[in-house]
Amino acid sequence: MRRGQVSWRCEGRSLPASARVLCRALLLIGVLLFPAPRPAHAESLRVGIYQNPPKVFVDGHGSPRGIFVDVLDAIARREGWTIEYVHGTWPEHIGRLQRHEIDLLVDVSYTKERAEQFSLSHVPVLESWCDIFSRRGTRVESLRDLDGKRIAVLEGSVQEHYLRDEVRANFGIDFTLLLFPDYPGSVEAVKSGEADLLVATRFFSFSPDRPEGIVPAHVIFRPDNVYFAFPRGTGADLIAAIDRHLASMKNDQDSPYYRSLRRWLATQPEPMLPARVKAALAAGTVLLAVIGLFAFVLRRQVKAKTRELTRSYERLQATYAALRDSENKYRTLFEGSADGIFLMTDRFTDCNAQACRLWKCRREEIVGHSPAEFSPPLQPDGRPSDAAARERIERALAGEPQCFYWQHRAKDGALMDCEVSLNAVEISGRTFLLATVRDVSARKRAERKLTEANRALTARSMCSRALVCAMEEGALLEEVCRIVVDDCGYRMAWVGFAEPAPEKAVRPVAWAGAGGNALGTLRIRWGDDEHSRGPTAAAIRTGAPSIARDISVDPRFARPGEEAGGRVRVSVIGLPLLEGGVAFGALSIIAAAPDSFRAEEVQLLSELASDLAYGVIALRTRAARRRAQEELEEYRDRLEEMVRERTAQLAESNRRLEIANRELEAFSYSASHDLRAPLRSMDGFSQALLEDYGDALDEQARDYLGRIRASSRNMAELIDDLLSLSRVSRSEMRVEEVDLSAAAESILTTLARREPGRSVRWAVAPGATARCDPRLIRIVLDNLIGNAWKFTSKVPEARIEFGTAREGGRAAFFVRDNGAGFDMEYAGKLFNPFQRLHAAGDFPGTGIGLAIVQRIIHRHGGTVRAEGKVNGGAMFLFTL
Repeated sequence: MRRGQVSWRCEGRSLPASARVLCRALLLIGVLLFPAPRPAHAESLRVGIYQNPPKVFVDGHGSPRGIFVDVLDAIARREGWTIEYVHGTWPEHIGRLQRHEIDLLVDVSYTKERAEQFSLSHVPVLESWCDIFSRRGTRVESLRDLDGKRIAVLEGSVQEHYLRDEVRANFGIDFTLLLFPDYPGSVEAVKSGEADLLVATRFFSFSPDRPEGIVPAHVIFRPDNVYFAFPRGTGADLIAAIDRHLASMKNDQDSPYYRSLRRWLATQPEPMLPARVKAALAAGTVLLAVIGLFAFVLRRQVKAKTRELTRSYERLQATYAALRDSENKYRTLFEGSADGIFLMTDRFTDCNAQACRLWKCRREEIVGHSPAEFSPPLQPDGRPSDAAARERIERALAGEPQCFYWQHRAKDGALMDCEVSLNAVEISGRTFLLATVRDVSARKRAERKLTEANRALTARSMCSRALVCAMEEGALLEEVCRIVVDDCGYRMAWVGFAEPAPEKAVRPVAWAGAGGNALGTLRIRWGDDEHSRGPTAAAIRTGAPSIARDISVDPRFARPGEEAGGRVRVSVIGLPLLEGGVAFGALSIIAAAPDSFRAEEVQLLSELASDLAYGVIALRTRAARRRAQEELEEYRDRLEEMVRERTAQLAESNRRLEIANRELEAFSYSASHDLRAPLRSMDGFSQALLEDYGDALDEQARDYLGRIRASSRNMAELIDDLLSLSRVSRSEMRVEEVDLSAAAESILTTLARREPGRSVRWAVAPGATARCDPRLIRIVLDNLIGNAWKFTSKVPEARIEFGTAREGGRAAFFVRDNGAGFDMEYAGKLFNPFQRLHAAGDFPGTGIGLAIVQRIIHRHGGTVRAEGKVNGGAMFLFTL
């Protein structure tokens, strides 16, 4: 070969001149169609990454990994960039991007706010949607199951904003958001029970951070694309370079993009073919036709291309199988949803089986039809269904997710209240609406029931305040009617009083609302004639609430709607105003809809009528009291004079009583002194006779002298007891805290020392205390325990007990023994002076002790009683 000559070879053979010309043409066309990429930057890029495998993460060796890292590394190699990966949490990188501390942030979903804050790439890297993850065994079928749950989400993520700003506000679902800077923290919260659920993107299913016990619920919502994000103001050449390389890789099945997807996800999304590539393919087709002329030269190249096409076909087949598997998963989720799901533009293009069940028709009867065809002409708020549907659809297509209540009509004409959400989704380059429909008719009925009960409760509450402030009967009745209509939403309310026989008419005295002026023209009676068939008359006649659920068809009305003032479909309730079980009038309330006044509402309105009747009676009583007060004023001066006269009389009586008390005290002292002297003489001389002349006296004489001495001693004891009884009533009391248990123990110990020969077992309850006079209470215990000691003297195994009990809700104390007891027939005599139930020879005593006990107990404001049985013991119980 001569110097400077160029040799072209193909498959080891030299090419002829014509072939060389063709090759040069092909090379020129390739350069024009596929220019070599030029570097957008010859500098280092700071790229923010965080833990979100398999999309992006840092492995155990500290190396960046994931789909975004593979794509960026491939682009950097082509552009000659140096990438510095900056690791951190998602909230930290958002702040760094805002402060221009990093040049690029991976894995950013589109939101309107982010598009305003940052610059986003035009070519999406991935398509994603949100899913709910929970512990295995937790039942989650729809967004409604988020109600009441604690949900872990990534702080600052689209999941946080979507749940907080759209799901909670538009669906009325209440939940608690737990924010975490990374997914490992969220997973740990669910595993430990701190959180009930975790909301993340679908890629979290492939994440190694997801343990086997945390499983997806396959509740698909908020589909979106994922992009690269740049600080606001980043050069367009950097974004264009990334978009160009990304579009090229997404159209090459063997590119780093698809190799990364197969590596991390084992699936391949559908490639995107830009227009330039399509044009290149078209040009390639033309060129292939030209090359066909040289097939005999390029046979081996054709065979090699055939093998390459075969491999491409196999890859396409694999991609098709993956897409088919993905479609099957989507269809399973789509058809298995508990909610009706529709795909639509302005008309339905697809729906699931639950949608057919909701509307009671076949799929082909839905597809191709507009939403207004499955709705009544008017919605409950009065808006035309077709106009309201168009407005909702236009907003959703404009990028505003719609969540609202809608009334649908099934094929059989049945109306159902539904909860609807509309979200725009991109499918094969076209924008569709994904509509989720849930039947909430049962919940709406419950809400209406609650609303009715609430308005009745509000009426009763506000009327109760009016009753408290009322000063005049007429004003009260007018205010109650106004509250029922203006503040509680009823159509009309009026009050009528029943006139007595023979008229038996109902006289309207107050009203409010539509039709009130017509009451004067109505002839309403509460008897048994044709004017007495309505709820008002029935309530007065029977004394019980009466309801007409639709007066236009109620057979009790001679003319439908007469009592309400017209032929309208309303409900009426008559509530009696009762005094002593007899109705003196009725409160009638009219609701604007038929079939109102359920049981809870009737109960509350009946209580309102009862309160109103009480208020009317109270105002009438107050008026009567004022009249009586005026009459009493006339006697005030005379009454004061009578009081002064009576006061003077009481003062004179007190003076005389004091004189009598002093005389009684003098008499008691004199009686004590004068009576004791002869008794002492009798006892002394009797003893002297026995001592000095006892031998000269016979047995009978000595017995007589013994009796004289015993009687004198008994008389002395009787005098002491009488004086004690007198002093108990007059002595001044000193009340303090007294330990009754210690006092009882002391008395029993003293008695045991006096009679050491007796065998008595006693029990004293510890800690018995009371506020009382210690001297007087000692007398009480001396008498009661002394009696128990005395009346058990003839029992072989005597038992005495002092304890505590409850009497009439008050603390009580008792002394119990197993002695002689008494007959309960004579229990009333026990506390009378000188009354004895046993012979003096059997048990000595004066009969004054229990009378002293009763007087002391009464002075303390207490009571005392006795229980006993002959030869079965006795118990004395007292309170203070």
